[in-house]
Amino acid sequence: MSLKWLVLLIVSLSLSCVAQPLRVSLLLTPKQRDSFHFVFEAFTQETGIHIQTIIRSDEDYKSEIDKWLKGGENSPDVLHWQASERLFQFSRKGLIRPINHVWQELKLADSFAHLQSGVSEEGQVYALPFAYYHWGIFYRKSLIDKHGGPQRFWEDFVRQCEQLKQAGITPIGIGTKNYWPAAAWFDHLNLRINDLSFHQQLLRGEVSFL
Repeated sequence: MSLKWLVLLIVSLSLSCVAQPLRVSLLLTPKQRDSFHFVFEAFTQETGIHIQTIIRSDEDYKSEIDKWLKGGENSPDVLHWQASERLFQFSRKGLIRPINHVWQELKLADSFAHLQSGVSEEGQVYALPFAYYHWGIFYRKSLIDKHGGPQRFWEDFVRQCEQLKQAGITPIGIGTKNYWPAAAWFDHLNLRINDLSFHQQLLRGEVSFL
């Protein structure tokens, strides 16, 4: 069976020749689904193209994506996935198609130039930035106020953490029921302390973790 080309997050199709429903896979929690249903209904009214969604939870989605990309039955036409190395592991195998023309026609670089390197490699763009997750820290205000208040700069924050440790207080705690929060926090901090280019070099093995 020949591979079924999948375009990530955006479709490159002639609207006049679409006969079958467009199959779109999404990694969503139950609470997120209503918002997407509303968007897809509006899309169908505007274009006449019906959307058939394939919705999976996190672990199920990750276990099925490899099968989809290799042309399994009922594979999605549009795929919701993660940027950078997780995207490039599929593009390097030729399992997804570049969408440079979409970026050019819609002038997406005008809005997403700062994110383009996260979805492109060797001059080819493979996806459209779709979502960004904000990470925050909850803190006990009364305690932090006793130790200098909230800090605006990284160096001051690190210094404050050292002061808390010296006072016998563990400055930061993180749940360990799931492993991914620790990995996600590493990504978040490394991207802010360094930058996207350095982070990508690190994940490709070009820079040591030590």
